[in-house]
Amino acid sequence: MNLFGHTHRTTGLWKLYGLNVGCDLNHFYLFSEDEIFRLLELKSKWWDSDVDNLDNINYRKSLKHYKDYYLADNINTCNFIGFSQREFYCLDNCSAFKIEYDGVVFSTVEHAYQAYKFKATAPQIFNKIVNSFSPYEARKIADQNQDKVAGNWNDVRLELMEKLLKAKLNQNTYVKEKLKETQNYIICYDDEDEFWGIGPKRNGENNLGKIWMKLRDEI
Repeated sequence: MNLFGHTHRTTGLWKLYGLNVGCDLNHFYLFSEDEIFRLLELKSKWWDSDVDNLDNINYRKSLKHYKDYYLADNINTCNFIGFSQREFYCLDNCSAFKIEYDGVVFSTVEHAYQAYKFKATAPQIFNKIVNSFSPYEARKIADQNQDKVAGNWNDVRLELMEKLLKAKLNQNTYVKEKLKETQNYIICYDDEDEFWGIGPKRNGENNLGKIWMKLRDEI
């Protein structure tokens, strides 16, 4: 169920009351009746008066409808775009956009990032991650082999991530267009990771968002 008017690519359906009800590949949640009425109240608060029909999709997709008002209130800015599980999910490392980097094709940026932890220390794990079926499996394999991660990983991970995201941007036109749509908004990885995201207290380093904003300035 998505309050931001975004139809999931899998089985999302538009409803007349303006909410998107469907099944997401990675997230599934059953809402109680009380929760649904609460969501409707929030929808009324966050959206302007708009007509809930398919002819109005372009209006729904106007950038202001993808501001994350909850997070914006918490970091004291309204010029904020989060990209976890919303319209700008293509900026997420786990989104399904292949990249070619250093002669290897990776299913997602997450595959590449996790694999490179073992590029120099454990080639067999590197290959296992490259061939894993999902970004979540890639991360799981990496987590299970933390003792084999390159010793200088923390020193090189930021530079590597920028290279991987730049490859994703240059090799996927859709991602580039969506990045342009963010205009001069603050881009935040609204995740509990305090290094790559804004963290549970909304005061994280947001390095993933910073890299995307840097790449946006270079377009």
